[in-house]
Amino acid sequence: HNGHGGDYGWSEPVDLSIDNDPWVRGSSVVNVPPPTGNSTTDYNNIQSAIDTVSTFSDGGTVQLAVGTYTIYKEMSLEAKVRLAGMGMTQTTIAVEMNTPFSWEKVYGIRFTGDHTALEDLNVKLVTSTQYPSAGILGGTWPITLEDVLIKNVKWHSDPGLTQGSNMQMIADQGRGNYYLPLE
Repeated sequence: HNGHGGDYGWSEPVDLSIDNDPWVRGSSVVNVPPPTGNSTTDYNNIQSAIDTVSTFSDGGTVQLAVGTYTIYKEMSLEAKVRLAGMGMTQTTIAVEMNTPFSWEKVYGIRFTGDHTALEDLNVKLVTSTQYPSAGILGGTWPITLEDVLIKNVKWHSDPGLTQGSNMQMIADQGRGNYYLPLE
């Protein structure tokens, strides 16, 4: 505190405890069938795998194949689940919402639990008649999520799209909204 506030800054000493037994994701893997080109089938295949892995006591990985999966409504990334593609240039989730707004279409992908990960894929908002109202990726407000990883993920949109073409992260117990624009 820049030399002000005495020995302890603005408060008394604070106890700090460190968890020596960090949570470790399980090794179970559920493979999603290759993309079909049908947004209902692709969505159901991915969400079903996520729901299955979230029931495992130590979670696991939902592995997407090479290709472009299309989803038509918000996908929920549940606690303890790692959703992984085969690489940013190999696996794409295309968010294409062609029906009017509903609460199932606030985000393309919503993080809803602790210990979640989104890795090695491309998330793309495609030209359609409707868009996710809050962004392509987001979290559940006002719940604070712990241990969320987004690694080697490219998110972007078709040229000219602006509505819903961001990632909204509500951080610090809802006290701040951070919008990361797409390229």
